[in-house]
Amino acid sequence: QGNLYSMGWGADGQLGLGPDSSSDRATPTLIKRLSLKGNGKDLGRVKEISSSTDFTFALLENKELWIWGNAEYGQCMVNKKIDRILEPMHIPHPIPDNEVIASVAAGGTFGLLLSQNGNVYTCGYGALGLGPDKTQILMPEQIESLSGIRKIVASTDYAAAINGKF
Repeated sequence: QGNLYSMGWGADGQLGLGPDSSSDRATPTLIKRLSLKGNGKDLGRVKEISSSTDFTFALLENKELWIWGNAEYGQCMVNKKIDRILEPMHIPHPIPDNEVIASVAAGGTFGLLLSQNGNVYTCGYGALGLGPDKTQILMPEQIESLSGIRKIVASTDYAAAINGKF
């Protein structure tokens, strides 16, 4: 039906339930901001979600990117650090205009975006894939050493990319 639910630890807003809901949830709870029956308008269906320890990405079928949770490391892709994003926030196109977001991956302190062209963009803090001198950035940058990528994954402590044809 196009609705999105979350459950688990909510201290940093990573459940996306709004300013009055930063407590833990033991059962699935509707994320009203991105759900058809909660927000009063059709934003489009969620195509993909990726979540890590503290934050979550949602990519809609219309290619809009949304984020919520702990973004204190700059992984929110809005050119600043935000302590807690308590409900889903739309991120205007954070990669070059000639690119379209195809997939997302949430790491612990960083985020990855995969374009339909097979390019990977990274943002946040840690081993970002941009070399030893770039350990924190607030807007996505392309990882130049990766091309022709078809899948990305990330977790609290790592990221991986698979290249080649489908």
